[in-house]
Amino acid sequence: MKKIITIVLLCVISLNTKLVSGQESNEKPNILFIYTDQQTVGLTSVEGNKLIQTPNIDRIAREGAMFPNAFVNLPSCSPSRASLVTGTFSWKHKVYDNEHPNRGIMGIVPEFSQLSDRILHDDGYVVGHRGKWHIGNKKLFFDNNTTPPEFDFPYAGKNYPYKDEMQAQYPWDFANPDYSKKSYFERSEGGWVKGKAILPTQLTADWQKYFFNSIKPIKWGDVGKNLVPLEKWYEWNIVKEVCEFIDENKSNTWAMTMSISPPHDPWSVPDPYYTKIAKHLLDNNLIKLEGDELSPKQDTGLSTRIGRKLKELNGGYRGVEEYVANYLALVAMTDVLVGKVLDKLDDLGLANNTIVVFTSDHGDMKGMHYNVGKINEKMYNRLFNVPLFFRYPDKIPAGQIYKQRVSNVDIMPTILDFSELAFSRSNIDGKSFKTLLEGEEQEWRDLNFIEDYHNANLDTDFNISTDIPDSSDKESARFSYTLGIVDDDYKYCFSRFSNGRYPVKYTSSRFIDYKEDLTEVNNLINSADKYLIYQYQYRLKKYLEGKNFPYIDEIDRSPFAPRDHKRDFIQDGLNEIVIALKANNVQEGINLKWEFLQGAQITKELKLYRINKSGAPNGVELGIFDASIRTFTDTTAAPDRNYVYLIEAYDSLGISGSSRFVE
Repeated sequence: MKKIITIVLLCVISLNTKLVSGQESNEKPNILFIYTDQQTVGLTSVEGNKLIQTPNIDRIAREGAMFPNAFVNLPSCSPSRASLVTGTFSWKHKVYDNEHPNRGIMGIVPEFSQLSDRILHDDGYVVGHRGKWHIGNKKLFFDNNTTPPEFDFPYAGKNYPYKDEMQAQYPWDFANPDYSKKSYFERSEGGWVKGKAILPTQLTADWQKYFFNSIKPIKWGDVGKNLVPLEKWYEWNIVKEVCEFIDENKSNTWAMTMSISPPHDPWSVPDPYYTKIAKHLLDNNLIKLEGDELSPKQDTGLSTRIGRKLKELNGGYRGVEEYVANYLALVAMTDVLVGKVLDKLDDLGLANNTIVVFTSDHGDMKGMHYNVGKINEKMYNRLFNVPLFFRYPDKIPAGQIYKQRVSNVDIMPTILDFSELAFSRSNIDGKSFKTLLEGEEQEWRDLNFIEDYHNANLDTDFNISTDIPDSSDKESARFSYTLGIVDDDYKYCFSRFSNGRYPVKYTSSRFIDYKEDLTEVNNLINSADKYLIYQYQYRLKKYLEGKNFPYIDEIDRSPFAPRDHKRDFIQDGLNEIVIALKANNVQEGINLKWEFLQGAQITKELKLYRINKSGAPNGVELGIFDASIRTFTDTTAAPDRNYVYLIEAYDSLGISGSSRFVE
């Protein structure tokens, strides 16, 4: 179902006078893409956050447009970034997880993807990228590119101009490759630790207990006061080079990506941001954690285990609050960096004809359910929902809030449309929202699509190996996925199965009433109206049709069947007893015929349902039949309506609802 949503006017406050008196419009706009890492929606003051102030990021939204329902497709760095620059979902660009060369995940390659930077480059744009890339070898797409090789790190922070100075001031053994507690977080005589980003950090009291009382502490969670001033951070140098690039190319048409790491871990913050923001929030008890207190239903993996360990060592959740306070302080620090680049555009008179996009590659739990970071398996909206602000004064009316459900795959075609560039749309999953941004009505989808994968090992042809290891091994690393759709009311997630590494309790299919359950505590997959859930499964499959998802036939399987890694999802018959359900119009109505999977042991009667395709919440039970019946004629079907039929059957192991939909 498509709908047109009315835009809401956002009050424009203190519009910078330089913005309206600068550069005359060129034929094509410049493009400044500002990309933070792990910033969930709602952290800026323009989005309503009262704990910190972000005046510079706010400018982009107030002088342009914001999308509160913007989602990324997959909440992990490499897949999300690949989708952003190619406009496609993971099964097309082949980046299912963060780069893992030993698993065949090498990043994007020209054989499968168009790269937005290359399209812009070929049209005459001077293209630059500073900061984190993390999706393979960018040079595969370029003969000429302004991106220096030293800025192609998989992660930001591995090198910066002041490394030698910092090593001399805060000495440690850089050559030691051991990431164990002894060397990686070894406390110096000065009371600081090296941490992940090679920046000395004085840990908070709770995190000191965590690191020095854990057998194997995480490598990325150093939380505390950073001893290095921002002016000597890697991110400061990124901003410096972005400003130099803009200055050098002010007479050209250019496209620059500024990709900065905060508020991604490590949550280590320099002064004045640590003292004035993080410490202030903690001292005044302003951090309020949301959700369940680590109940079994919220046992979601590493993020939960860290929260539980902090409580075990410290008798409470102060350590979780410390991480959230530092996380917010990093957002405020990032705002300062963004302001420097916006000021450069103003100083050069380039603001009017420059598209500025601000967004992030994925979100963070921000302490919800006492989780630290983002590593859990429950597909929480907070991990997918990110800020998205667009500013282009020559074309985009200021102060707009659009409620449409846009995706990171939509950003590439939108930018290229504003630049009036020709590119192949045949393999693009995203859709341009240029018309919407220009203030006109535009039909739009009423859902966000989300995806996640586990153990996607690729062969040399970039195909997923679905070989099934010994199912008796509890740690069998079987390929699995979870796909979902989110709308204004509900979220439905369909899981292939538990792959053994992750327990069934949090990899089962999910159905969340998001209107009543904002922290997603209650999975209603076994208690909500089955017909409503079937409707959402139908919408999921219809959305995937035409997008070449390689396992689309599996979406026919029952959302209610167990997801046990010891069972063969493809062959055991539990999830697909009914292997054929066909419908034909006859004089009496609609004739249905079906068959069962060979070897299925049907133990109970069959139930046949009819569901309106239009999205009615309830279906009609047409009858209960003996297992020997293979045909039925629906004489009550209206000739001018479209229907979805399903059969619910049982084998010796339990329920198996066939969701083979027939229009």
